[in-house]
Amino acid sequence: MARKPLTWGVLGTGTIARLALLPVLGRLPGARLVGIASADPDRAATRAAEFGIPRAYESYAALLDDADIACVYIALPNHLHHEWAMRAAAAGKHVLCEKPLALRPTELDEMEAACQAAHVHLMEALMYRFHPRMARLRRLLDEGAIGVVHSVHASFCFTQTDASNYRRRPEQGGGALWDVGGYCVDAARLVMGEEPLAAQAVAHYAPSGIDDQLSGQLEFADGRAAHLVCSFRSAEQQRLTVLGTSGVLDIPWPFTAWRSDQAPIVVRRGAHEETVSADGGSVHHRRAGRCACAPCAGRVAGNAARSDGPGRGGAHGPTDGDLVCRVDRGPRPLATLTRVSAPPTRSRRPSRCAHPPAPTTRHHP
Repeated sequence: MARKPLTWGVLGTGTIARLALLPVLGRLPGARLVGIASADPDRAATRAAEFGIPRAYESYAALLDDADIACVYIALPNHLHHEWAMRAAAAGKHVLCEKPLALRPTELDEMEAACQAAHVHLMEALMYRFHPRMARLRRLLDEGAIGVVHSVHASFCFTQTDASNYRRRPEQGGGALWDVGGYCVDAARLVMGEEPLAAQAVAHYAPSGIDDQLSGQLEFADGRAAHLVCSFRSAEQQRLTVLGTSGVLDIPWPFTAWRSDQAPIVVRRGAHEETVSADGGSVHHRRAGRCACAPCAGRVAGNAARSDGPGRGGAHGPTDGDLVCRVDRGPRPLATLTRVSAPPTRSRRPSRCAHPPAPTTRHHP
């Protein structure tokens, strides 16, 4: 018997929803996009017309009240993630939530407990991990393409000066670390295949109190380290560079891979340089871009359809929010350095597997 499609509703009508998920969710096999909600009913109606979505709701609560919707994608400002994930769980909906999943470790615990009690799934939407390039990166590392990895450099920077934007408002969970630093933290965890032992950072603070630039370091076992830069004060830049004992892997534009022509992996060994495509072939000029949003949503659909209990096909490590919370903002001079020791071992600590942690997802039967 054919499986029923998973029905989706979207909370929020912002840029990420419009550019990343809405264009593909309606075409995803096994999914059906039913409705969209906004705090502004006119914006919900506009997005519904733009993407052919059957229902536009006048409030987020109205969407959650719709029994026809099984799963919600939360594309709201950061400070609203916890509230609406909790409310979605109470309504019996599976949850795919934009990063950061929450702003405090206690919120993460509450969200996990609520989803467990409601027997629904909770997943953080770090969609770049689902790009085929990331699977290729993991294979190259497993194959020893650059020897033993000892350093990671990750950056995600762009210029953001709009004071009205939630990214610039501390009360809405703004700041470069929350907005784009989580990608860098997650990439370091993926490459190293384990959790950091300690974190430290130096930041520049805007008059509003948000960190508009932050440079950090994550310390791993055996003296390995990841160096991270996130910023609202820089020209646009994204890069992930992995240094090993016999070579270097370099990925330009690693985090917004819907850009169709910006998805190569460059492998350098001494004077030899090779550009590798996501499917494993060597290329020099290939349009290798593929949207990672559809397979991310597909993972949620697969989880929701499972009936074999928790822990299948997903991760049981801490979220990037756990780690970002530890890169403490400290006092408010223009620059501050904070060293944070690792917290006590908890049930969400890393697995001792040979592969990097899978994307953060909480599974419940």
